[in-house]
Amino acid sequence: MSAATKQALDEAIRAHIADEHDDSLAASWVLITERVPLGGDDGFSHVVDVVPDGQSSVTTMGLAYFVAQQRSVGSITDG
Repeated sequence: MSAATKQALDEAIRAHIADEHDDSLAASWVLITERVPLGGDDGFSHVVDVVPDGQSSVTTMGLAYFVAQQRSVGSITDG
């Protein structure tokens, strides 16, 4: 991922949190995506995580674990 794309993603996430949650700050975040091949590819899914520069691995793993736990019990909503 280019530095410009990562910066744009960071700014968009922070702006979204501030807008949706009354000027709150996004102290940390992790974006987890899954790429699934659509024919003629290697046949495997790939999970890619993106975090802001300088965020500790402990914070990143904690957020990823939290999201995984919430998804398993269906607590994350669309808004």
